[in-house]
Amino acid sequence: MKKSFFILIGCLLAANAPAQLLLGATAGIGAYQLDKSPVENSTKNTGGIFSEIVGLNLGVGNETVRLVVEGYEDYAPFTFSLRNFQGMGTFSAGAMGKLSFTFKDYWSDTAKGFSLGLGLEASRTELHFRKEDLRRDWYSTKYAYLAYSTYKETDFLGVQVDYFGKAGLGNSSVMRLEVGVRVSYYFFF
Repeated sequence: MKKSFFILIGCLLAANAPAQLLLGATAGIGAYQLDKSPVENSTKNTGGIFSEIVGLNLGVGNETVRLVVEGYEDYAPFTFSLRNFQGMGTFSAGAMGKLSFTFKDYWSDTAKGFSLGLGLEASRTELHFRKEDLRRDWYSTKYAYLAYSTYKETDFLGVQVDYFGKAGLGNSSVMRLEVGVRVSYYFFF
């Protein structure tokens, strides 16, 4: 693991421009999400639209390649189950390692490419309007992240937009899917 990390850092440093330390923030909107959450030795589907995503990130990279570690929270107040309504809302907190590749477009000053990531997320469903005797525990998922990315850079700021999809699996058939848009602002040091 350590060996592959150092090889990856070496690739970053060998790219077109020197690598820089990146520190920034992420904001986004989850357009749709689906959770298969644990309920009394079984699972229950919960779906919804419009989650808000807020996070902080730290990484190293340049205009072509970026390796970023991101911590975030994802709050979706409108998720619920149609078949068996027991409450609304989902909250998730997680961390992700993301590798982004973007390439300059000859007709535009915006670079385009893709991002790949792996992460760990803890979630809880039925936050609001639930029955008083209903108890919901936290559950965790490990997920993969794939995005179409655009990147634009100024003298001190880089902006990356990810049109993303992520899929996660956990214990006991727990599952989490989400699609949306994330915007990351990177300040150079």
